[in-house]
Amino acid sequence: MAFFANVITLFPGMQWLSLPEEVAVFGQMMHEQLDLRIEAENLATFEKNFEARKLPVTFPRPLKIWSTKDLLVEEYENALPLELFLRNGGGPYNDTLAEVGLDAFLVC
Repeated sequence: MAFFANVITLFPGMQWLSLPEEVAVFGQMMHEQLDLRIEAENLATFEKNFEARKLPVTFPRPLKIWSTKDLLVEEYENALPLELFLRNGGGPYNDTLAEVGLDAFLVC
């Protein structure tokens, strides 16, 4: 990606995109996600962002004591997968699903 970002900046007027810098930031973010302890922190933050909202949604909590750089352990969440609703329609839950989905998008 870095190679193509540098090539694109050679075209006139493309420098303002600062693609090499954006690729570097993206690469750093991807590298950080390889450490699953950081991913556990991100999951905890994601759940904390939903605390104030009284929505019927829960997330598997990361079990940090057993998680390592290469292994993420989460508690089991007994729930219906969202895919089931997407495939079959949410019926009376359509409005709630839309609200929770939009909230999840805006919270992140």
